[in-house]
Amino acid sequence: MTSNIQRLKLKVFAERYWQDEASRPKRDTLVSHIKRGWLSGKKIGKQWYVECTSWGAPLYYSDDVPKVELESPPKTGNSIADRILAEI
Repeated sequence: MTSNIQRLKLKVFAERYWQDEASRPKRDTLVSHIKRGWLSGKKIGKQWYVECTSWGAPLYYSDDVPKVELESPPKTGNSIADRILAEI
């Protein structure tokens, strides 16, 4: 029985999904998305792959991240940096 899942190299995946080269995410970005669980994929040996359906769509790709409320102004613990941030 043939698997309905295909694995595309990151470069091939990026070229298929982002026609405009300037808008394509870099390899490190795609690897980060896989590691965070936002993009279906895995590392096999030294090569990263995106896991796709038989027609080439990723099994899932979601960068929905819970928003974190930041204090205003943010505190760094460095008194000089905190004063500068307070003035911005």
